[in-house]
Amino acid sequence: MNAYLYSRMLICYLKLRVKVFSLGWTAESVLKPLLEEGLREDDYLLIFHAKPLDSVAEKRLKEALGSIIKVADMARIPQDNLQIIEIDTLQEYCELVKNIIREIKQYNVPNVESVVAHLSGGMRILVVALLHALSLLRQVWNRRTPFKVFIWNEDMSKIHEVDLTSIGFPLENLSKSRRELLLQLRWKGKATYKDLAVNKKESTVKRLLLEMAHQGLVTIEHYEEMKKNVIKLTKTGEIIAEALA
Repeated sequence: MNAYLYSRMLICYLKLRVKVFSLGWTAESVLKPLLEEGLREDDYLLIFHAKPLDSVAEKRLKEALGSIIKVADMARIPQDNLQIIEIDTLQEYCELVKNIIREIKQYNVPNVESVVAHLSGGMRILVVALLHALSLLRQVWNRRTPFKVFIWNEDMSKIHEVDLTSIGFPLENLSKSRRELLLQLRWKGKATYKDLAVNKKESTVKRLLLEMAHQGLVTIEHYEEMKKNVIKLTKTGEIIAEALA
């Protein structure tokens, strides 16, 4: 049995985490999150980098990859679990995204525990294409598999989580009633069903909000001592409400 088939068999049986990185000419954008989050021997690391265009870039890339491989070896990550993927950023954008999707979707198996991406290194076009690919794969992947994307500040002093839900959210499918509720919550901050029942039956508002909670737009928290439910916008809801306002 060749190494590829063996690795695919392992993927089918192990509970695995998929970690995706965009790499520039320094290793810090990969090593810092790896060391902070920790590594397991069954982790799969997908390192995407742009094809170097000159000898200087090629030398720096080689040094960065050497540092990453060294850390992976120390963590006992199997060689087949570390995938270094070169992307030609001079190709058409559509082909670039398609190639990235092909690489990542190999790991769409029932036992994936999580997909976490750090997109802080590398060329801007590579980062945008990776974000595009991940936002699409999240929608077709196993819905129980959490997808998270993080981007660091330029000086690596602060990390930001990208809200994948709001990227490409189909606003045209958001009814007028749902839009009104989002805007009310943007203004109020938090509210009860009764507070939001303006020109509508409370039962109708409750049904709409339950559907919006399923969409990831609001949270509904029950407070037993007050015998009421309190509704707030999620981060996704805040972003979409701001766009609608």
